[in-house]
Amino acid sequence: MDDGEETGPVGEVSISGIKLNQLMIAPQLVGSLSISREKIKLDATGRPDESLAVEIVGLLLATSKEENLQKGTMLSLVIQKGQLKANVFYQPRYSANVEVKHLPLDELELASLRGTIQRI
Repeated sequence: MDDGEETGPVGEVSISGIKLNQLMIAPQLVGSLSISREKIKLDATGRPDESLAVEIVGLLLATSKEENLQKGTMLSLVIQKGQLKANVFYQPRYSANVEVKHLPLDELELASLRGTIQRI
């Protein structure tokens, strides 16, 4: 961590059984979780081809949209399980990027998914 950054709770985390319909995304992951006033960061791995990384910067404590934008807010999510890879990166007013590779659609049971996807 940077010298100017306040520290908060830091510890180990165990995650098991994360599914999206019938698609098992994270059967068993172990890693670290750190929380500070500025960000939350989770890094967890399982087998060599399984990992989950989440970083949320500045989105938690902002009291207004302007304050949110000035603090350099960012959301990042990276998931890997075998050939499946998903990357999500979002910075308000600057960029949004979603990349998914090798998603097995038959395990998603698409008829049960609800919602909309809109172009920003």
